[in-house]
Amino acid sequence: MRKKDLLNKYILNQSIYIKLVIVAISFILIIILMNANANDEYIMVYKLNFNNYILFILNALCGAIFILTLSSILPASRIFNFYGRNTIIILGFHLLVYAFIKAIHVFILKLPLDILDNNIEYNLCYLILAMILFIPVITFINRYTPFLIGRKKGILQ
Repeated sequence: MRKKDLLNKYILNQSIYIKLVIVAISFILIIILMNANANDEYIMVYKLNFNNYILFILNALCGAIFILTLSSILPASRIFNFYGRNTIIILGFHLLVYAFIKAIHVFILKLPLDILDNNIEYNLCYLILAMILFIPVITFINRYTPFLIGRKKGILQ
């Protein structure tokens, strides 16, 4: 049986109440596993510091179940569809966009980068600013250079 068939059988074809229970349980498990895995150090994937591997993998699986189930509950949105269709562009340019935002952060606003550590407000602002900055990049690539991402014609035309 394929992965998609398993996902459809056990999660996506369930009633809304079962999906809400799955979302709630997976969210609670994420919080519990996150706190259980946070000894004295934070998990830093770029440094290959995962603390407890088993808890890290369980947390990742709960997170995937949470996102998949929640996305099957939420109605379709033009914004989510736009970014979903253009994830390859975001994947290709996210480091440049974040470097640009960090340059503004450090050189123009004169703020230290260490305020980003464990500060959800600043990181959320970075995310929103990055999503806004991706709009012209996505539009340009789709309109003028769709061959860069393997398309014959842009999806915006």
